[in-house]
Amino acid sequence: MIDVATSCSRTTRRMLLDLPDTLLAAVGAWLPDESILAAALSCRRLNTTALRVFFARNDIPDPSKNCEVYFEGENVVFSVLRALNLATFTFLHSTERLSLIFLNADLSLGLQDMRGAAALIGRLHIDSLSLEFQCSICENGIKSELHIQKQWNTCFTELWMAVLRSSAISVSVRATWDFLQSYMLYSGTILAQRTSSRPVGAITRSLTALRHRMQQLDTSMSVRRVLSHLPPAKNSRLASLHIENGPILLPALYHLALATFQYCPVAALKLHSGTLVAKRRNMANDIGKALPSLAQLTIVNVDVPSDVLCRFLSRFPDLTTLSIEAPAEYHDSQTGKGLIHLPRRLLPHFNALTELSLTSAYLVGFLRRPEFIAHVERLNITMPMSHLCLPQLLDDLAPLKTCNAHICLRLNQFHLLERNSVFMEMQHCIDVALGLRAKWLDAFGRVGQVSLVPTQSSLMHLGTTLPRWLALFPAARRFTWDEYSSDEFPRVLARPALYSPGGAAPSRSTASLQFSDLPDDIITTILDFLGTQGLFNLALISRRLNYLTIPVLLSNGGIWDRETSTCTIKLDSLPAERDSLAMLTIALILPEIKQVQVRIPRTTYIYPSLNHVRRLISVLERFSALESASIHLGIAFKTHLEAHHVFLQQQWCVLFERLVNTVVSKPTCTTLRVQGSPLLYPDEVAWNQQHPPIPLNPPPATNLTFFGFQPSGLLSPMFEPWTIALLRNSKITAMRLEVNAPEYRFVDVIPQTSPHLRELDIQWLLAPEKNLRIAKLLSLLPQLEKLRMSSLFADSSESEGATASGKLTISPPAPHLRNLKALAASVPYINHLLQTPNALPVLQTLEISVLLASPDSFSPQGITPPGGLSALFNTLHRRGLSPVIILTLIFRAAWDRDPEWPRLAFDAAIGPADEDGIPHPNIVALKVKIISPYTRSASSGVGYDSSAPFVGFLRDRLRISMFRTLNEVSFDDGIEYKSDEQMRGAVQAICEIIRGARPDVEGVWVNGKNQTRPRDRITFA
Repeated sequence: MIDVATSCSRTTRRMLLDLPDTLLAAVGAWLPDESILAAALSCRRLNTTALRVFFARNDIPDPSKNCEVYFEGENVVFSVLRALNLATFTFLHSTERLSLIFLNADLSLGLQDMRGAAALIGRLHIDSLSLEFQCSICENGIKSELHIQKQWNTCFTELWMAVLRSSAISVSVRATWDFLQSYMLYSGTILAQRTSSRPVGAITRSLTALRHRMQQLDTSMSVRRVLSHLPPAKNSRLASLHIENGPILLPALYHLALATFQYCPVAALKLHSGTLVAKRRNMANDIGKALPSLAQLTIVNVDVPSDVLCRFLSRFPDLTTLSIEAPAEYHDSQTGKGLIHLPRRLLPHFNALTELSLTSAYLVGFLRRPEFIAHVERLNITMPMSHLCLPQLLDDLAPLKTCNAHICLRLNQFHLLERNSVFMEMQHCIDVALGLRAKWLDAFGRVGQVSLVPTQSSLMHLGTTLPRWLALFPAARRFTWDEYSSDEFPRVLARPALYSPGGAAPSRSTASLQFSDLPDDIITTILDFLGTQGLFNLALISRRLNYLTIPVLLSNGGIWDRETSTCTIKLDSLPAERDSLAMLTIALILPEIKQVQVRIPRTTYIYPSLNHVRRLISVLERFSALESASIHLGIAFKTHLEAHHVFLQQQWCVLFERLVNTVVSKPTCTTLRVQGSPLLYPDEVAWNQQHPPIPLNPPPATNLTFFGFQPSGLLSPMFEPWTIALLRNSKITAMRLEVNAPEYRFVDVIPQTSPHLRELDIQWLLAPEKNLRIAKLLSLLPQLEKLRMSSLFADSSESEGATASGKLTISPPAPHLRNLKALAASVPYINHLLQTPNALPVLQTLEISVLLASPDSFSPQGITPPGGLSALFNTLHRRGLSPVIILTLIFRAAWDRDPEWPRLAFDAAIGPADEDGIPHPNIVALKVKIISPYTRSASSGVGYDSSAPFVGFLRDRLRISMFRTLNEVSFDDGIEYKSDEQMRGAVQAICEIIRGARPDVEGVWVNGKNQTRPRDRITFA
C-alpha cells in the first residue's frame, strides 16, 4: 500500500491539491480504479474526493444514506468494500442503511470478504443492516472438502459478532434456497449418512438420543461462550430483526440465533420462510422464552402446525402488531389447505393488539373467537381475488360486521396471462354480492381501503366496471392498484348503482339543449347514425329524447322487432352494465311488445341467474300487451356443490315462481314455453328430495292456451304441485313436451289435468323405452286433433320394438284417435297408429320424417329401414286415406365424398319396388335438411360444393312421379356462413337448380329465406 502511495509524486499531489473540488471530481472521473486508490492513499483531501468519485461509479451516490455492496469472491485491486473501509478513516462515520450481498457458488471464495465486512461493520455507526447470501455461477470448480464449511462458519460467526456489537437498530439476514443447497454440499452429516449402511438397532437409537442431549448441552455452552465475548446487553440497540432462511437458523450456527434473542432487546421480529419446529430444535419455544416482551411479530410463509402457532403466540401477551401470511399452498382453494382451522381453546388473548395483518386462511381461524379483534384499530386482510367469491368464506367472515377497526383489503393472484381477467373477476363478484347481499355486507361492509396487486391494468380507471365493483364496499374511502390510486383518479369512487344505466345522467349542457330544440324528424334522422352507447346516453337526457330514442335503441340492439312486436332478451353469464335489461329499464314508455324471448344462462356459479331473474321480473311487469313468452334456461354443469347450495336452490325456486306467475297472470298472455329445467343441477332430483319441500305460491286463474315445458324439471317433486295448479287453472288446449330424461310422470298428470287437450307436440331428446307409455298417453287423450312426435331414435332396426319394415315388434294397444286431423311422426309410429281398424278416419295432414345417413356415419340410430316409405304409402292406400303429405328428409352427412349416396339412400327408403307399383301419394311439400356431427363451415373452402350431393339429389329426384303434386320445396344446407353476401350467393345458386328441375313449384325456401312470390307457406296444420 505504501509503495502505491509513494508512486504519486509530491509535485503531482501539490498540483492536484491546488485545484477546486469540482475540478478534482471531474479529473477523477477519468482515472482508472488503480489511480483512484493511489489518490485515496495520498492525503485526506484527495481521499475524500477520490472515494466519492469511486462510490458514484459503483452506484453509491451518497454512502451516508445507503450503501449496497456485492461480493462475488473475486480478487480485485480496489473493491467497494476496501473503499468503504478507507472512507471510515476520513469522512464516512455513519450510514443509514448498509446492504451486504454475498454471491458465492463456492463457500471458500468469500471468506476474506466476510472478514472485511465484519471490520467495516465495527467501524461504522449503522441504523439498518441487511445481510443476504445468494448463489451465483462461479467459474472455479466447487471444492467439497469437509473443512470448508467449518471455515465458513467461523467467518460468519465473526461477521455476526460484529453485527451484535454494532449500533444497528434494524438487522435483516436472508439466505436464498440455492445458497442453502450449496451450503449442504459441505455438510459432514450428509456425507456420513451416505457412506453409512449399518442397520439401526436399539443401541444405535439410544446413542442417538444421548448424542441429541449432548448437543443441547453443547448449544447452551456455545451460547454462553458467545455472550461472554459481547459487551453488556444494555449497550445493544437492536430492536428489529428480520430472518429469512437465515444462516443463523442452521444447526451449526443456531447458537448464534439463541444468543441474539437473549442479548438484544428485540421488539419487532419477522420470520420469513422455514419452520418453527425442526427435528433438533424448537425455535418457537426458544423465541418465546427469550423475547417475552415482543411487541411486533411478522410470520411469512412459515410452515407451522396450527396448535404450535397458537402456543407460540400465547407467549407474547403484549403484542401490539401481528402479521401472518400463510404459505403459498394455503391459497389454493382446490386443496385441503384452503383454510387453517385453529383450535378455539388454544387461541391466544391479546389485550394490547392494535394492528393485525392476516391472510384469509388464518383470519377465519382467529375469528372463531370474535373478541380476538375487539381492541384492533387496523385490520389488514390479504386474499386471492377468486376467494372473494366463495360463499363459505362469507359465513366465516361474518364476525367482521362488529369489528370497529379500519379494515384494509388486499387482493392478489390474478390470471395475468388472461386478458381482462380482473374485470371478469369483478363482474362475477358483483353477482355474488347481489345474490348474497346481507352476507356480503356482514363480511365486507366495513372495508375502508381496497388494494389490487398485481393487475397489469393501467387503464382500469377508464372503464365502468371498476366503479360498479367498488360500490360493493360502501365504507371504502381509498383504492389502489399497482402504482395508481384513487387520489389520482377520484372518479373510481363515484359509487354508481350496481345495475344503473351508466351512473349519473349526462349534464344538460348548452349543446344538449340546442339539440333538444330540433324537430322530431331531424332528430330521428340523426339517431340512425348513432351507436348503442350514444343512443343510451341520449335517452337519459330528457323525456322527449327518451321517447324518440328508445325505439331506435331497442331496434338497433336487436332487442325489439317492430314488425312482429317481439322482444328478445339475451343475457350474458356475467352482468353487463348496459345489457338488454338495462336498455328496457331506462325506457319511460315501452313500445308495443306482444312476444318476449328470454335466455338466462347458468354456469357453475348460479348467482348471475338469480340476479338476472330479479331484474327481469321488474321489466316483465311493464309488458301490458304480452301474448307469448318463451324462457330458455341454461344448464349448470355439476362440477362441485357449493356450500350454500340448499339456500340458493330455495332462492332460485322462489324467483322462478315469481317470474312465471308474473307472465301467466297477464290477461293477454296465452302462450308460455319454458325450455330447460328450473333445477340448478338436472341430475340432482334425488338429492333435492332429501330436503323439505319449498312452498311455492300457486298461479292464479290464467288464459293460457299453450304450455311447453320439460317434464323432468317442472314435474319433479319440487315443482309438481305448482305445475299441476297451473294446468288446472288454465284453458290449455295445446301442449309441447321436451322429454330429456327417462321419467314419465307426465303420462299420468297430463290426462288428469288437461283431458280436453287438442294439440300435443312431444320432442324426444333421448332414446327411450316408450312404446307402451306413448300408447297409454294417447289412449287417454281421445280429443286430440293434432299430434307431433319428433323422434328418430325408434326408426333404427336395432332399437327395441322395430323391424326391417318399420313396424314395432312389441304390439301395445293402438289408441283410437278418431278426431286426429294432423299427424307428424316417423314411419314406425305412423304404422303403429294405422294398425287399428278405421284408424285416423279424419286425417287431413300427414308429415313424415325420414332419416337418411351416409355409409361412413358409424351406423347411427334412427335410420329409416329399407322400404319403409313404400310400405307406409301402401297402408294409406289400403285404408282409403289420402291426406296432404309433407315429406321431411333429414340427411346425416359425415366424411363420405360419394356424390351418389343421398340418391341411393332415398331409393333404399322407398324400396325395391317399381315406381309404378307405388301408390301416388299427395305430397305437396318436400323439406330437405342436412345435419352433421361436426361443424360445416363455408370458410373451409366447401360452402356450396359441400351441398352438391344433396342439390344433385333434388335435381334428379324432383322429376319423379312421386312428386307430381309438389307445390313447395324447402332446403336447409346446415352450413355456417361468414357473411350474408356469401349465404345469398349460395341461396341463389341452389334456388336456380330447384327451379330448373321443377319450374311448376310455387314455393321455394332455401336456408329459411323465401325465394318465391309472397304466399302462405305450407306448414304442419
